[in-house]
Amino acid sequence: MTVDERKIEDQKLIAEAREGKDKAFEQLLNKYRNLVYHVMIKMVRNPQEAEDLTQEAFIKAFKALTSFNEDYAFSTWLMKIATNNC
Repeated sequence: MTVDERKIEDQKLIAEAREGKDKAFEQLLNKYRNLVYHVMIKMVRNPQEAEDLTQEAFIKAFKALTSFNEDYAFSTWLMKIATNNC
């Protein structure tokens, strides 16, 4: 999958998530959970804390989804939320 294809897929999922579709939230979570977790584990070096921080990052991101600017990559925005929360 190319970068453009991923961006289009993410935009579709974000639009559906903004409409409250649980399946879209689930797909975004499944797509990016490992990425966020791996960054968190490198930062805190504690698996349980990294898991908690990963969950918190997704909760914050999903609550703030209306403020996401689609000119940027969702993964970048999500990682900024995660690292700021750490």
